[in-house]
Amino acid sequence: MGWKSGWSIGAASSALTTIAEATVSTAVMMDDKRSALPVELRELLNSVGNLLKHGSDVDKTFQPIPAMLDEIQAELLTRAEADIVQCAELHRYWPEPTRVARLLHRAQTHSEQLERVTRLEHLFVFHRDGRLREAALRKFNGPISSPFMFAALSWRLNDWVAEVRMAAVECATRCFPQTDPLVVARAALVLLSRRATWSRWITEGEEVDAVFCRPAVISALATLIIQRPTGPNPTVLRVALRDPIIDSELPRIASDAVQPAARAVAYQTLIAGEANWPQGWRWRWVDKTIGARRRETVFASRPITIATSPEAYILQALTDPSGVVRSTAMSGLIRHRDIINNAEEIARRFIDDPARGVRERAEFVLKDSTSVVRR
Repeated sequence: MGWKSGWSIGAASSALTTIAEATVSTAVMMDDKRSALPVELRELLNSVGNLLKHGSDVDKTFQPIPAMLDEIQAELLTRAEADIVQCAELHRYWPEPTRVARLLHRAQTHSEQLERVTRLEHLFVFHRDGRLREAALRKFNGPISSPFMFAALSWRLNDWVAEVRMAAVECATRCFPQTDPLVVARAALVLLSRRATWSRWITEGEEVDAVFCRPAVISALATLIIQRPTGPNPTVLRVALRDPIIDSELPRIASDAVQPAARAVAYQTLIAGEANWPQGWRWRWVDKTIGARRRETVFASRPITIATSPEAYILQALTDPSGVVRSTAMSGLIRHRDIINNAEEIARRFIDDPARGVRERAEFVLKDSTSVVRR
């Protein structure tokens, strides 16, 4: 083979290797973007899964994993669970080590590893084998370590296996009351907006509701709603209004919340003197002749438990820098204009407001008062 031919083959081989490496690198990068888990955690889970597959001791390899699981954001629970199962190969029908293998290599079953290895329940609570999920839940004892793990255990209350749900109830009864209120509150930011979509539980959800209603948890939750500049804070607050214990936090949320929409929900509730929260949905017909209908949310309501002055909160909300909050205040003015003596004067001051919603509501108050005078 000539030098040129050898060079050509070598160059082609090098080019193919470079392309292959680039392809693998791209695949890894894409996988990194899709995964809810950091690379280091995925690698450790792969190692643990390989050890479990061969019945080998996972103790030393597993020890860093619980702390790394605690770092995952609670809102990534469903994605993280799928990644954990895949990386650690926690599949339902994984064959157990044979008797010969256990005798020759001291191979251990998953159940034996769970019983022996400290905190392995933090991983096996995601196992596809319901018996192992149940056993993992029964091993939990003491406070829950993180919002992610609290959300994971709450998710087990909605498990598709009845026995696992029962074990989750017992676990929640033991562990939830001992858990740091801030951990519970951070999990509540995720769970409150999702719990209505969990359809398997009947009474199991009461365990979550009970811990969310602790005064210390409500106080911590209100602080998080106040401080977070983004996220579904208004939805979380709306769902939290189911329980009267949050009523005392509404003035603080109305005046201090960073997110305008959260302030608007608090002001709306204080001005109306009534709390409203979503309680399922129903179909409403748009046109029966063509079978057109739309899905709409059904709300429940209750009177709030603290004394309020609609006029005072309207005037306070009208000084808010957000047009959303001022519009809420002006809607309150429309609702209570019969008991506010100077409603027209207040509306007139906002007839040129920069926010269109505020201007339109102010015009409505003035037009309505004019029509009343004419009648």
